[in-house]
Amino acid sequence: MSLTDLAMSHIRFIMPVLTLAMLTLVSCQQQDDLRPSPSTAEVESKGRIVLSLSSDPEVYIETRSTQLTDISSLDFTLTGQTTNGESINNLPITFNNDGVDGEGHHRFAAIFEAGTYTLTATTKATISSPTNGAGTPAYSGTSASFTITQGGIATTSIDLGTPTNAKVTVALDNTFSAKYEQPRITITDGTRSVTITDAATAAAATSGQSTYGLPTATYFDIPANSTLSYSITADAKSGSQVTDIRGARGTITVAAGRHSVITLTANSVSGEVIPIINEDDYDGTFD
Repeated sequence: MSLTDLAMSHIRFIMPVLTLAMLTLVSCQQQDDLRPSPSTAEVESKGRIVLSLSSDPEVYIETRSTQLTDISSLDFTLTGQTTNGESINNLPITFNNDGVDGEGHHRFAAIFEAGTYTLTATTKATISSPTNGAGTPAYSGTSASFTITQGGIATTSIDLGTPTNAKVTVALDNTFSAKYEQPRITITDGTRSVTITDAATAAAATSGQSTYGLPTATYFDIPANSTLSYSITADAKSGSQVTDIRGARGTITVAAGRHSVITLTANSVSGEVIPIINEDDYDGTFD
């Protein structure tokens, strides 16, 4: 394999601090508290599910810098059985704004048939891995079984845990910066592709430059083979005595909840591509 076919990267894998989001679920059935007001028959067969975006204070302080304020990025589905014996399997359910609880945490509510269920929350794919966008962290979790009974209150929680997708960023070392500028790294899973640059380049980019407006991080669902491909493009600096990099390629292994950093390096004399791959733990967070 020629050097021009090798990826110029130093890859470090970053294990994030566990990011826990506890969604406290309260379901109750009280005739005078159902919204909108149902008929008597509906009161006998339906209960009110109240979802409060609160968490144990110690967990919140330890793992989150900001508190969830809405659920617009999440899809919810119910699985279980109604008291009439009807099976419910991954049925989408919508929660509406229901004010705040006694501690000021946002609440959301839905009315559903009495029965025993689990509730699953999953980040919308259109948000975590959009066709034309860098994406966001994706989360998914399922509650323990809970029962909606007339006049009763059931409580449970959803632990969203660590992200279910991977984060990728790029960094430059001094050997690369001395010879090249405007780096663009295109990450792909074979279907979706996103081009990113390093944070310093993005911050300094001006309108008209090839890196202007590029994101500095991207998120991908984990492929079946746990591998993403990437290609590197960069412009040679004036007087560096090297040529532009056009499509130097490589692959990177990713894992759920792991932040991978591709650090670009170059031969200090020739500027030739040198693949250096390391795996190191890093005390970083998955944004």
